[in-house]
Amino acid sequence: MLVTTIEDTKQILDKLVAFSTISSDSNLAMVNYLADFFGQLGARVFLQHNEERTKGQSLRDLRS
Repeated sequence: MLVTTIEDTKQILDKLVAFSTISSDSNLAMVNYLADFFGQLGARVFLQHNEERTKGQSLRDLRS
């Protein structure tokens, strides 16, 4: 999704604040959302997971 309007920005922020940030919960829904979002913008995205694969982080490279 390309951000083109204030409404686009509001929709993205609504999605981001809806994700659980409780450390005992999985964060994979948010990680995957951000990986998809930045991937659509052309970023190279690398995902890393914990041993249980319940949590992760995404690393993005936005350079051309």
